[in-house]
Amino acid sequence: MKKLTLHVILFISFTVFFLTVLFFSVSELVYIYNYTKTDAEIQSIFTQEKLIEELNFVFETDVNLTQILMITEKKTELNNLQKKHQENSTKFNKNKDRLRLLLSGVNADPGNLKLLRIIEDASKLYNKEIDPLILSLIKQKEKLTEIQNDFPKSINSKDFNILYANIHEESNQINETSEIVSDNLITAKNIIKKKASVLSEQKNNLLRNAELSLLIFVIIVFILLALIYAYISKYIFQPTAKIQNFVDILAAGALPEEEHFIAGKDIINISSSLNKVVANLKKAVIFSEELGKGNFSSEFKPAGDKDSLGNTLLSLKENLQKSKTEEDKRKTEETQRQKTNEGLTMFAEILRRHSDNLQELADKVISALVNFTGANQGALFFLNDENSENIFYELIGAYAYNRKKYLSKEIKPGEGLIGAVALEKYTVYMTEVPEDYIEIESGTGKANPKSILIVPLKIEDKVLGVIELASFNKFNKEEIKTVEKIAESIAGSLSSAKINMQTTKLNAQFRERVELLQQTEKELEKSLSEIKNLTRKITRLERENNRLQNILET
Repeated sequence: MKKLTLHVILFISFTVFFLTVLFFSVSELVYIYNYTKTDAEIQSIFTQEKLIEELNFVFETDVNLTQILMITEKKTELNNLQKKHQENSTKFNKNKDRLRLLLSGVNADPGNLKLLRIIEDASKLYNKEIDPLILSLIKQKEKLTEIQNDFPKSINSKDFNILYANIHEESNQINETSEIVSDNLITAKNIIKKKASVLSEQKNNLLRNAELSLLIFVIIVFILLALIYAYISKYIFQPTAKIQNFVDILAAGALPEEEHFIAGKDIINISSSLNKVVANLKKAVIFSEELGKGNFSSEFKPAGDKDSLGNTLLSLKENLQKSKTEEDKRKTEETQRQKTNEGLTMFAEILRRHSDNLQELADKVISALVNFTGANQGALFFLNDENSENIFYELIGAYAYNRKKYLSKEIKPGEGLIGAVALEKYTVYMTEVPEDYIEIESGTGKANPKSILIVPLKIEDKVLGVIELASFNKFNKEEIKTVEKIAESIAGSLSSAKINMQTTKLNAQFRERVELLQQTEKELEKSLSEIKNLTRKITRLERENNRLQNILET
């Protein structure tokens, strides 16, 4: 039954009910038809019986005329009797014809054929024997009456005796024949009554059978309706009620357990669809809970392209993933920004404390930068342009640095990667390091780094130096940007430190020159004083000489 649909179940149920009703309806119609037919036959028999009774009545009436005829002596009365006999004869034949028509109208009925023969025999006796005898008797009675009118002349006449004898003989023949006709009519009447009795019993049987059939029909209909109701209740009403309860639970926001129904295919399909809906909702709830926990790796597949909830959850997952990615990115950027700010603050403090000593500043900066970035090795090359004809970048700060290639620790602009960075003014990040480029020494030996980061120290368009970091790990973009920002601060600080060192050197030279000038000035002042004293002595001598000359002249 589970394979049948609701329409098929209802169709089968109502087809069975319809066929049952049709069968009993046809049966009842057959009973009604037979009952009506039997009743019509009974009515016909009643008519036949009535006609036979009329035939018998007419016959007896006509026979009784002979009794009256025997005692009648008036001609007028004989005429009336003759008219009465003619009426009876006409009536007898008319009723006989009606009866014969009724009997001959029923086909293939041996009883009617036998009855018809009996009636025909009686009719022949009446028409061929009794009727002629009565007419003859009337004529002879008329003659006898005429003869009696001549009484007593003719009382002993030969004609009177002959007529009288004939009259009695014909009267006897009429009586004898009438007994046969009467017997035939009585036999026909008995046959009719017997047949009427049989038909009445048959009619009653048909009525009882119809009533019994109707009772059986009502009982079967009630049983069939009860079975149909029980069947529909089991396979339709009860599952429908369970589905209603299932849907009510679902409408209340709860997720009912999976239901399996004993029902028609349609309801099983509906329950299967509802179970799928609940299963999809449970998956959606589990998926939502995982999304709420931040587990975006949880898999979820919508029920179809039109699954609004499933597609919405997937969109929500994408949006949450995007938000989480953006949030992680923001947090990473914030962390990196904070780390950068902390690094800038830390390097600002280092640069502030050691701004008066370029070598010490370079060592502190490269050491702090290697530790800050998690690198394994670092070097700081600084521009030496004291001799405009020999400009180069010299290694002024290093951390765990060991370079085979640069034993002189001096690099010309454009020479190697560091010289290229200094010349081109761009950052170089390399993850495929040649084996002979650089080695990192550790407690377990030497190994090539996985990444090299070379950052120029720029102030505007001038490269004051280059930082080189080597690591067993790879640098991310944020770390590279942070190193570039720190490089800007380092470049400014190194430039200031260089300017300060140059200023200090110039101040020292100036102080030496000032001291030298002061000493020269003192010597000049002493010389001037000596010159002044000598001048005064000369002046005195000249004055003394002039006085002596004047004296001499005098």
